[in-house]
Amino acid sequence: MTAAFGVPKTIKNNGEDLRIWSENEARSASEKLASARLMTVVGFGALVIAAGIGYANSGPTSPLYRVTVGSSDEYCGSMSFRDDGKTVVVTGADGTTHTAELTEVGSVESAEKC
Repeated sequence: MTAAFGVPKTIKNNGEDLRIWSENEARSASEKLASARLMTVVGFGALVIAAGIGYANSGPTSPLYRVTVGSSDEYCGSMSFRDDGKTVVVTGADGTTHTAELTEVGSVESAEKC
């Protein structure tokens, strides 16, 4: 086992020393294999947790719209209507909310990003 990592150690030629060396190397390999198995499970668990966090934070995205109100005011964000159906609500990415009467809206365009 040691030879795989560089220059092999000196091994005495009698059988008893070789048997002891072999047992020590087998024990060492077994411990390293157990450690590698544990690290594999830990790494896989971390990967699953990271994927779960990424999926949880992605959330569904609302379509974005660029809404022109009056002659010059322009708002970009997700668009909804109040319960009365006559008021447009545009919520920007930073959480700011802009409202306008439907009759004041000049144009509504789909937007890739704001």
